[in-house]
Amino acid sequence: MKIRPFQDLFIQQELALGSSQNNVLHGRAEMSGIDFNKFCNSVHDLLKISQWAYLSIDLENFKWVFGETLNGILSVGESVSKNEINLDHYLWCVSVYQANSKIILELSMHHALADAHSFQLFWADLKSVYKGEIPKSNKLVTIKDPPNSFNFTLKNNIPKNTNGPVERYTVNISKNRKTRAENIAKKKGIFLSTFILGGLQNTLTSLNHYFDFPLQTGLALRNRSGKKERLNFLTSVNFLPVPHYPLEKIKLLNNHIKLLFRNQSYPLLEWLKNNQQSTAFNVLFSYQKEKYYDADIFDLTEITFLPNKTDENILSVHVLEYGSEEIKISFDYRTDFADRVFWRKFIVEYLNFTWSLITKETNVLNFPKSILKNRNIKTTSLWKNFKNVPDNKIAIISRNKKQTFGDLKQKLASFEKIEPNQLLYIKPERSLQNILDILKAWENNCSVTFSFTNEMKNPVEDCLYMALTSGSTGISKRCFISKKGIETMLNDWKNKFHIDSESVHLTTADQQFDVFFGDIFRSIFLGNTLVIADVNERLEPSSICSLIKKFKVTHYESTPTLLNLLLPQLPIKSSLKTLICGSEPMSNTFYNYLLNFSKNGVKIFNSYGLTEVSIDSAACEINKYLDNMFPVGFPIGDQIFTIANLNGITLPLGMFGELLISGSCVAFLENNENIFFRTGDLAMIHPDKGLIVKGRIDDTFIKVNGKRIPSKAIENQILLNTDASNCFVFEKKGFAVLLHNSSFNHNNIEDLLTSIFPKYQIPELIIQNHVWPINKNGKLDKLKIKKDFILSSQETNIRWVPLNNPQEMKIHEISSNMGKFISSKNNSLLFDGWNSVDLLSFCNEFLLNGYVVNTQQFLRTPTINNLLKQINYNAPTNLNQNTGEIDIDDDTLSDLLDTLNK
Repeated sequence: MKIRPFQDLFIQQELALGSSQNNVLHGRAEMSGIDFNKFCNSVHDLLKISQWAYLSIDLENFKWVFGETLNGILSVGESVSKNEINLDHYLWCVSVYQANSKIILELSMHHALADAHSFQLFWADLKSVYKGEIPKSNKLVTIKDPPNSFNFTLKNNIPKNTNGPVERYTVNISKNRKTRAENIAKKKGIFLSTFILGGLQNTLTSLNHYFDFPLQTGLALRNRSGKKERLNFLTSVNFLPVPHYPLEKIKLLNNHIKLLFRNQSYPLLEWLKNNQQSTAFNVLFSYQKEKYYDADIFDLTEITFLPNKTDENILSVHVLEYGSEEIKISFDYRTDFADRVFWRKFIVEYLNFTWSLITKETNVLNFPKSILKNRNIKTTSLWKNFKNVPDNKIAIISRNKKQTFGDLKQKLASFEKIEPNQLLYIKPERSLQNILDILKAWENNCSVTFSFTNEMKNPVEDCLYMALTSGSTGISKRCFISKKGIETMLNDWKNKFHIDSESVHLTTADQQFDVFFGDIFRSIFLGNTLVIADVNERLEPSSICSLIKKFKVTHYESTPTLLNLLLPQLPIKSSLKTLICGSEPMSNTFYNYLLNFSKNGVKIFNSYGLTEVSIDSAACEINKYLDNMFPVGFPIGDQIFTIANLNGITLPLGMFGELLISGSCVAFLENNENIFFRTGDLAMIHPDKGLIVKGRIDDTFIKVNGKRIPSKAIENQILLNTDASNCFVFEKKGFAVLLHNSSFNHNNIEDLLTSIFPKYQIPELIIQNHVWPINKNGKLDKLKIKKDFILSSQETNIRWVPLNNPQEMKIHEISSNMGKFISSKNNSLLFDGWNSVDLLSFCNEFLLNGYVVNTQQFLRTPTINNLLKQINYNAPTNLNQNTGEIDIDDDTLSDLLDTLNK
């Protein structure tokens, strides 16, 4: 029995994608009042007499074969249906168990074997066996393919999408509405399904310009040429694209559906080949009218067909219509393109629009835009709070020295005036004088910067500071932050972070990091005390804890990385009232830890900000929206958030797109107007939660051992500057791998890339490759390349292997626990993607294990060989004898940390 074209589709997908997750169908039934043991025996007996349960696939001869044993999993007593069912192992899984006084039947089948119709057949046969009757559909019916007689060309070429997560929402249409719709459909001479599909297509058409690709529907057809084949268990389903007809031509859609049903044999694979397309549709529509079970002892059973965990389709709409009963419509939508907020609105608008086609009422589709504004902006003069605060109040504490606001005012009054609108470079020294230099510049309408550039020029007036971006796009940009923008944020900061007259702020941020300026604005310019951690204290958790305790700090902002080290050392009861986490994404583990920490009365905020947009854009108390999605709340100051697609079109509420920010808080960038800033971040706006940032909008980087490797940029440079025709950068078992087919040797490639990218961004493995497989669409099969690539002895050549001694084994253990990569004893760990916090955390782990480590010396030369020299080769010392203090002068460590941060 040969494999049919319809089954061929799923097998080809299996071979191409290497995953059967989106080709497995799941069903679930809950029942009560049935004998459990008898029911289990019935399941076993049905599988024993069913031919399909013994089928397997012979890929060499491309046909179905019968085996001697069951080609699936039968489980009694526990649920296993959620296990992945792989084509190489099993085609089906049945589990029966009891839960909460109910009997649960779960059934999973590979799509090459079965479809939703087969679930109904299985259920009908199971009932027959339970009643002692002979099942009707356990045999296999041989079907001959009718001649291919249907062909048409669809103009929309749909780009192939990867699989994405799916969520289901089901709507029930009442009997009364269904009957009314059927009567109107009959008068018009069309199917009820035509109304439902036509309304869907026109709703999709109205949204087409929001997506960066066309939305095209496909129709699911169960292929059978006669009533006898109604009981055929093997999948004979077909999918064909359906042209989108305007409402005035809805009868043409009706005729097209008839044509599809009369010529169901035309297989999708052949359609794709003839039209030279890789994907025929990205919205699936199915309509089922048959019901395969009767009302009896099983009448209370609830049968549910579950959605796939992942799918290629953006949206699937499944309609169930059983005689005179209500219509049930299930929507399976992709949550990586748009959130449930958008899809629920889409469903409401679609149903209203379709109903208006039936009732002839006027209904205009309405999707709110993804624009978020601060509706309560209150501008506060920069110097207002500073001038009004009592003179005897402490303004700054640095190295145990204190300055009152009166002292600051007096010193500022004694300074000589300087020429306004200059850009003044201030050497980062974390001192009282440092702050005075900043205040003096701002009082004289000058800008300041901690980042020295060759051209110290201020291109715009009324700016407070200039910062350099990280250069993740290739080139660092100079950003000039306006005074006007900061003045719109002061009041929001005060209210949002509960800042009052008793607040004390601690700053540990690097002075070249814009958070340092944020600490100044939120403290001194709101009339509060600022505690400045010096270079020896700012990244040392125990020192930070001491500062919080000593000076009764109430407000502190830092990154999740540093807070992970700090919070376990902080006493349960402390002066801390507000903790702000920013600059890095939140993780589930850290979020759960913060929730426990917040039970001590500390208000914890998740903050989102950018160098180019005045430090903070949004912040809110930590909360979770679905897995791995942590809202950051609503705009601070006069910032306006807009979510747009690649063409700059504002998207409907709930759709994911690029976050654009406008307002006076946006920095003035050189050669750029101050209109809006394209963040490059993928985000969406939730009506209640505010802004939710998901990550970077593109896939131009891969992350390997904490390093962001610019994969696309590297590939482009190889293709541009060598004779390579193929190049691929990917991650494999913790290595960044570069495969190429150029004539350049390893050293040539490495020299080329090193001249363009930092050393830590260069792939560890650079390999000349001669085999470049292509997939059935004629494209480079990157999935197969990555899957087939085998790490050889080169792995041990580029990864450090510790000797069998306690010190090296301890280094390997700690670095492995941190998830960090080490290439060699001699290489700087900075080249392996370690940052300054990683290095300090590394030292801290050794100190906690009782080893004496000179942190200062290690920071100067962060290599394994250097660390080995610092470790005492005798037994670890008593923890109490080791302080781990850093003893280094300010200028030297400031330069060192600047190097680390770069």
